[in-house]
Amino acid sequence: MFSQKTFKNVFKDTFTDSGKKNNMSDLLRFIIVLIFCYGNMHAQNSIDYGIKGGLTMGALLGNVDPETSNGSPAWGPHAGFFAEIPLAEKWAFRPELMYNRSGVQYAELLPRTDTLFPFSVATDTFYIPTFYTSDIKGEYEMHFLELPLKMVFYPSEKLGITFGPRLSWLLKGSNIGLRQIDVGENAGLQGNYDTEEAYEDALFTRSTEEYDDGDTIEDFDLGLMLGTQYKITSYLDIYFDSSIGLTTIQKPSENVPYAFRNFYLNVGFSLNIGNFAKRTM
Repeated sequence: MFSQKTFKNVFKDTFTDSGKKNNMSDLLRFIIVLIFCYGNMHAQNSIDYGIKGGLTMGALLGNVDPETSNGSPAWGPHAGFFAEIPLAEKWAFRPELMYNRSGVQYAELLPRTDTLFPFSVATDTFYIPTFYTSDIKGEYEMHFLELPLKMVFYPSEKLGITFGPRLSWLLKGSNIGLRQIDVGENAGLQGNYDTEEAYEDALFTRSTEEYDDGDTIEDFDLGLMLGTQYKITSYLDIYFDSSIGLTTIQKPSENVPYAFRNFYLNVGFSLNIGNFAKRTM
């Protein structure tokens, strides 16, 4: 077991030695040490551990205009490890270390808006008042290393209610899409034409370009989790988790002018593969 002096030294080394108080890797290291210390203090109880995995349905929450924006959840896997440390008759502490893939598919339409279209004659450039529309379709894909720190309350022998904070570090993220811009007096008036070809012929210009705004995704996300778990057998559980970010995961950009919070639903199975045997203090 760690002594009080050892614990203080770990805390000091983590947060003060090199002035890295805001460094998330140091925070992760400190939390893991804290969990280890806590597990040692409660080692007189049987501590279960195992693996878990399932499907994630991801989404992003933000103040968007439903008239011009829409999205659909993206599905991905999640998997990792857990430990469950008994605290009292109906309470337990359940830290987890997880990989989770989340995201969303989206579309954003900028309706008919006035602009100036540059028109060159010889060495002179003139600007013609006209209109344009912008049609964007894209997809967020985010891969996280997550550390859920859950409390578990057991109202019955088989049913558990879980809640607690979630810390997430972005391993890889992308926001890839295609932007189409129509410019002309008839931009945005497709309904006035019988065919798409006739509409395109009436435009000054149509341009399409690919983009990747992955650098607008934040490296760290803090969230809350709420869920349930049900014991099918003594070693197999089925679970459902929901999570919502407390911080924004995406900075506004030219293509997506909104700030979003991360949200996802997890469903899967957890398998108890062993436990640390009881010991006397």
